[in-house]
Amino acid sequence: MLLIFLYGPPAAGKLTIAEKLAAKAGFKLLLNNVTNHAITGVFPFGSQSFNRINEDLRIDIIGEAARMQVDLVFTFVYGHGVDDSFVGRVIEAVGDRGKILFVQLRCPKEVLLGRISNHSRQAHPKLTDKDVLLNLLDTQELDAPIPFVENLTLDTSELSADECASRIMERIPGKRH
Repeated sequence: MLLIFLYGPPAAGKLTIAEKLAAKAGFKLLLNNVTNHAITGVFPFGSQSFNRINEDLRIDIIGEAARMQVDLVFTFVYGHGVDDSFVGRVIEAVGDRGKILFVQLRCPKEVLLGRISNHSRQAHPKLTDKDVLLNLLDTQELDAPIPFVENLTLDTSELSADECASRIMERIPGKRH
């Protein structure tokens, strides 16, 4: 099993690149916004219940994918320090049943602000408010790499989604590029 842990701030291109990887290599998708949306129908975003259920749901899905040898792309907004224990739980859930490729997507704040209200984002239950994005960028370290793992870092303002997917595919043994 291979887990591609694709992370970066909102509007960095995670969904677009995840979809390219799924099409090129047959990966299944576990999308950040999908689990968020499923739980906010019952519990408010960011509440203690929301956070606990969301984290447990994601860990259960990743762990079962590892047990069943299902290759998976997981999209995530990583906050430095805040999400370190969750990343540790992901590593533990995969265990020796698979490998994890951590891919950080970055781009300048101005690019994120330009993308945040794109029509493509409005078609999904995703963040589209520039003020909320600015607050997140100002209060959380969303541009920091996960410090205790090896990261492939890609700048999505310099590379197209296809180029990013190709660079990721180059890191996957046995997959056609």
